[in-house]
Amino acid sequence: MNQTHRSLALMAFITGCLAPAAASAQSLEQVRPWEPGDRFGHAYVLSGKSIAATEVVIDVAGDRVHTRQEIGGRSYDAAYARADMARLEGICVANSEACRFEPGEAWVVFPLAKGAQWSHRMVVTSEKFVSEVTQQRRVEAVTYVETPAGQFTAWRVSMRGEIEARRRDDSQPPVKGTERATYWWSTVKGKLVLVRQQYENSFGARSSRELFTLDLR
Repeated sequence: MNQTHRSLALMAFITGCLAPAAASAQSLEQVRPWEPGDRFGHAYVLSGKSIAATEVVIDVAGDRVHTRQEIGGRSYDAAYARADMARLEGICVANSEACRFEPGEAWVVFPLAKGAQWSHRMVVTSEKFVSEVTQQRRVEAVTYVETPAGQFTAWRVSMRGEIEARRRDDSQPPVKGTERATYWWSTVKGKLVLVRQQYENSFGARSSRELFTLDLR
């Protein structure tokens, strides 16, 4: 067998191995909640500056999963809803402030499948701002993502949002803007994992995250 035939055979073998995985990932009905000791490391970039970011699950109490985020030498307390992993508090990716999301940021809605769409409204309270936010999300595709932590089958979810923000000290008039983001979600050991994220808003904020290390119980 010549080199060309060997290469084609190898490609066919790889495609055959990957196809069942892709097919089995077309719909996600539910995930396991994170557990104490689960650890995620991301390469985080904010406004062009690269910052190491880690998140460790501290405990699971009642209907909440509590984590600690370490980003750029600062520590943040974060929390998620245990049932659907909606984000309740943690870092705001637009400005690195500690934020609360009420009633929660619906990152995913199950079943998660290509073409699924959902929207939600929330109030985001950060250290300096209070924002009323409406977001629309759509699962665009199931794809493969290569990261420093490895290759993943991931659901690519787009987000478009409208923001009305005011300073908490009312020192300036309220402002309106828009935001957009793309998330790549995967599952490892049945748990939801953010493998990549890109974000920007009309106020000039830009950030990204990519999975760098992963250690799940």
